[in-house]
Amino acid sequence: MMTAESEDTSNASRSLAEREAMFRNAFEHASVGIAHVGPEGQWLNVNRRVSEIVGYTPEELLKITFQDITHPDDLDLDLGLLNEVLAGTRDTYRIEKRYYHKTGRIVWVTLSVSCIRTDTGEVDYFISVLQDITEKKRISRALADSEIRFRAVQETSPDGFMIFRSLRSTSGNIEDFVWEFINPAAEQLTGRVSQALIGKRLSVEMPEVLTRGLFDVFCKTVETGEPWRREIYYPGESQRRWFHFTVARVGDGFAVSFQDVTARKRAELQLQASQQRLRTILDGVMSLIGLTTPGGVLLEVNEASLRLTGADSADYLGKPIWEHPAWSNTPAMQDRLISAFTEAKSGKRMRFDAEIYDSSGQLIPVDVQLAPIFDEAEQVTDIVLSAVDISERKRAEAHREMLLSELNHRVKNSLATIQAIAA
Repeated sequence: MMTAESEDTSNASRSLAEREAMFRNAFEHASVGIAHVGPEGQWLNVNRRVSEIVGYTPEELLKITFQDITHPDDLDLDLGLLNEVLAGTRDTYRIEKRYYHKTGRIVWVTLSVSCIRTDTGEVDYFISVLQDITEKKRISRALADSEIRFRAVQETSPDGFMIFRSLRSTSGNIEDFVWEFINPAAEQLTGRVSQALIGKRLSVEMPEVLTRGLFDVFCKTVETGEPWRREIYYPGESQRRWFHFTVARVGDGFAVSFQDVTARKRAELQLQASQQRLRTILDGVMSLIGLTTPGGVLLEVNEASLRLTGADSADYLGKPIWEHPAWSNTPAMQDRLISAFTEAKSGKRMRFDAEIYDSSGQLIPVDVQLAPIFDEAEQVTDIVLSAVDISERKRAEAHREMLLSELNHRVKNSLATIQAIAA
């Protein structure tokens, strides 16, 4: 029969065994690697996670030291701190270091080391806790590389680039924006250095963004996430310029890229003015003038063409000239036009007489000319079509023919009379 004393002893033994089992389970199934390491670096005891981190089985680790699998560039630091613990000048240390995995790849860990000392103060063994941070290091390295590439691109980009963060009120509304980044091109385009702008408020340093409506654009981009692109006329202090703006949300802020397009914009405006002057001149000419593709499809026609034929520009443009009723009075006329454009497409200047219908449905004679336009490679890019009303010339020619015929008739009659008298 069990006595009370023996029962208490049994319960104590059972409780101790349960605690030991609990600690053993905690040791084996911890989410971090836990190891007991001897003063010389030999592995004494390791849990499952240590094996997973370095790829060696517990049995394999117990035959080697941590020095055997430590990256040589990290070994001196680790051993130096370990010796300080052995010397009693410190009890713990924490470092990031690299191990060689059994497969040969590098594994990054955060290593936390403490020690258990004997009664005499000497280190009995070390307790090492290993946390695998390889993926964290990879992400950090990728971010660093991305930052380097970003800065390299922005340092050499000819476009201005700035990043701003939102400055919000206690109610959450955007009150202003604060500079976080400005590249050299932006410094040059704005005439402001980054040191004078980083950390400063946009509305204070450039109040014109408020009067020109750009501040509202920036707020809308941040709140909705919708990018904004536009060319805007920006009056500077020294000169007025055109910029192409692209605005996109970045976190709780925005990035803006801007390019000085003043030279191109001025050229476009000059070209538009030149084209308008040319259009005014062509519309004032009485001749029919049009621009076609090499295949005869009309691209432009002047007002004289529309007035004479009574057509609308929509009736002409985008169609071959020989398909328009004014120019297709007979199959022969269509064939003549197609043939002439084929010759002009090969680079020949063509000229011939034709007849077209005017706005009243009457056929009028015209002098048609096709003049090819060549590019730098001597390829025909367009053809200029012109047609001049030659009704007066045709009437004059007909009148001349009539006079010549009448004169010939009279001469013949006179000769006949003379011959009759002589006989």
